[in-house]
Amino acid sequence: MRKLLLFLFFFLAFLPVQAQEAYTNPDTGYQVILDDAYDLLSDQEEKQLLEYMEPITAYGNCIFQSVYQDDDTAKYAKNAYREYFGTQSGTIFVIDMYNRIIYIYSDGDVSRIITNNYANSITDNSYRYASRNDYLTCAAEVYRQEYTLLQGGRISQPMKHITNLLLAILCALLMNFLLLAFDRSANPKEEAQKTDLGTLAAISLMNINARKTSEKKVFDPINSSSSGSSRSSGSSSSSSGSSGSGGGHRF
Repeated sequence: MRKLLLFLFFFLAFLPVQAQEAYTNPDTGYQVILDDAYDLLSDQEEKQLLEYMEPITAYGNCIFQSVYQDDDTAKYAKNAYREYFGTQSGTIFVIDMYNRIIYIYSDGDVSRIITNNYANSITDNSYRYASRNDYLTCAAEVYRQEYTLLQGGRISQPMKHITNLLLAILCALLMNFLLLAFDRSANPKEEAQKTDLGTLAAISLMNINARKTSEKKVFDPINSSSSGSSRSSGSSSSSSGSSGSGGGHRF
């Protein structure tokens, strides 16, 4: 009998702990679920994180999960949220230690505010904390930014601004190229008069007739100014679905 009791004790002690409801908003009924299965946070840190999660329940459910799984993180986050709350309004933040990705998935009314672009921007702003193993600050920053957006505020979006700047520069170069090309095609005689004297001298030494030379003019400045520029993005793939939104970042 004693051996049986000891066996049951150790068996129960090593059973996986199920996520527990940590808070329910008395006004909205939305819940906070904190599931630190990978044990990234201490008990004190979990209590601190709850302070950032609870305000979100004014708008929807709020879940935190740390996991170690080899499936697609976006797919996992979507399925995990819907197992808890279906398509109710809310958000889940997942720290996937196997894939080294932090990921946000939102559904319902919250997904209309925390869009794919915002989910990517939030994780862009937060992934460095996870890289330094500061998971509490990482998660707290995610929920703080989400709450700011849900309240109608703004968050920093440096990658979006950089991308927009590069696109603006590219459009300006393209427009300049088109205007110059149109101007040259509209005034061929005037352009012919602008031909460099040194170029004419070199052409004459090569015994190329003037008519053929005028047909082979190449405008190098235009070609160099119209070259493309590389563009990088810190965002990872976003989740699919008619009502959900998501985005993440590797760390």
